[in-house]
Amino acid sequence: MAPGPLVCKTLAFEVVTPLYLGGIDASRREPDKHKADLERDAVLRVRPILAQWRYWFRAILGGIWGTSDLPAIAREEAQVFGGAGESRECASRLSCSLIDTRPLRPQRYPQLAYLAYGMHERRERRDGGHEVVELARWAIPPGQRFELRVVCTRDDWALLQHVIAVWSLLGGLGARHRRGAGSVRWLAESDRPSGALALPLATDHASLGRVVTEARKAFIDRFGSRRWAGTPDFDVVDPRWCVLKLSSVFPSWETALEAASNQLRLPVSRNTLPSTPAPPTRHLGHSAFGWRQRPDTGGWAVGSKGVYSYYQAKDHDGVYAAKESAFRHTAPPNPPPVVRNAVFGLPIAYPGWKTTIDLVVQSEARRRPSPLAVRVLKVGNAAYAVLLLLFKRNLLPPNAEVKANVKVRTNRPPVPVPVSAPPDLSEVEAFVNKCDGNFIAFT
Repeated sequence: MAPGPLVCKTLAFEVVTPLYLGGIDASRREPDKHKADLERDAVLRVRPILAQWRYWFRAILGGIWGTSDLPAIAREEAQVFGGAGESRECASRLSCSLIDTRPLRPQRYPQLAYLAYGMHERRERRDGGHEVVELARWAIPPGQRFELRVVCTRDDWALLQHVIAVWSLLGGLGARHRRGAGSVRWLAESDRPSGALALPLATDHASLGRVVTEARKAFIDRFGSRRWAGTPDFDVVDPRWCVLKLSSVFPSWETALEAASNQLRLPVSRNTLPSTPAPPTRHLGHSAFGWRQRPDTGGWAVGSKGVYSYYQAKDHDGVYAAKESAFRHTAPPNPPPVVRNAVFGLPIAYPGWKTTIDLVVQSEARRRPSPLAVRVLKVGNAAYAVLLLLFKRNLLPPNAEVKANVKVRTNRPPVPVPVSAPPDLSEVEAFVNKCDGNFIAFT
């Protein structure tokens, strides 16, 4: 079948929250790098953007077809974006390039130490059996703009415009984009689908829901729909398995991210902390702030380190017992403690205890992104809202284990101690339900 006539579109975007792009040398940073070299690593490139568009193409089509026939979804994805599969290689019908490649003046944002964990300090980690040293990253600052030139067929643009609209609403770009960093706003109204024209200035949840509904409709018109059931194996845009909630408006992206951060975890303090904390100045709901530390009943557990006090995580006692069994060479806790915060993604680092809670598949540690994503939408001049996005997929892949890997000795592999994860996503669903805001409905 002939590909059809081509269209050329110029798309303008604005960075809403700090954008952490690692450049060419993102994963293996040398300890002796100079500041200028690190700044040059914060380079905007096309490939990560296309990767996000592919992800949202797959998520929308997976919501229409289900996830049982992944090869069929991959074939349709490859028709637009290109790929190499078991059948044959497929060249991309899409051409995308940056129009302006000037440096975007990267900066540092240490105030995001929790939501952008690992971006602000030197750290060491294992990657494929090798020790990797990472230095603090620089971020492309909010307010920076960039333009892309997209050339594709007219039929592909009919889908791609909706993919980009959904990405700019629900997705992000770069490291920690699921925790509020890397939020991006689509500016070019003339190249945006009709349902998304009001997106940048829309404060009502109904208009945002229409953007998602129109995207699903465009995919159904192109590919048809299939009846499917069962928990999806990957993130899909389907009203049964995707929950969206929009907060009230904050005066800046900083205060919006501060509210999201406080909702998940209250910060450390130099002052003595009470057993029942007062709501922080900025939060997303009185009944859910500090969720990853909040006890089910009774007072909050307070810990201290040096001059700082902090509220202990829900999993403090269980992880401590696992860590102690490794250091003392005693039998691991039985039954294995349940790490409730595992529903917010793995791994979980306890650097002070030299312990990491890992997802392990076939003796190899894997990352498991949180099913909950945090986005910041710019909804007007000096007006920002937090969007919570929950994908209700399977928490763990088949044959997976959760272990506490404890670094007992510096030059030895960590000692694995069995722990467990919750059986479902009820913990994170309860968090979303107790946050203030309006649910975004779509069909």
